[in-house]
Amino acid sequence: MSSEIIENLRFLMSSAKERNIEQGVNTFSSYIEKLSSTNSGQLVYEDLYRELSGIQRFADFNNKEWQAVQAIFNAIESNR
Repeated sequence: MSSEIIENLRFLMSSAKERNIEQGVNTFSSYIEKLSSTNSGQLVYEDLYRELSGIQRFADFNNKEWQAVQAIFNAIESNR
């Protein structure tokens, strides 16, 4: 599960860089680091889920970004 989520976070981070959205870059890179450096405890996944839930209310995701967010949500939800 972690590798799928990290792959989608990398895409979101890259997209945020292209769109010059510093907060997105910082947020996504932070979670990439957390998921890469730990055993990816359920707490990290739940924090990421809450963070993305909050972001999605205000973010202007394009279709590919939204698909990446949905893939992350689905991966977390399927492992609850």
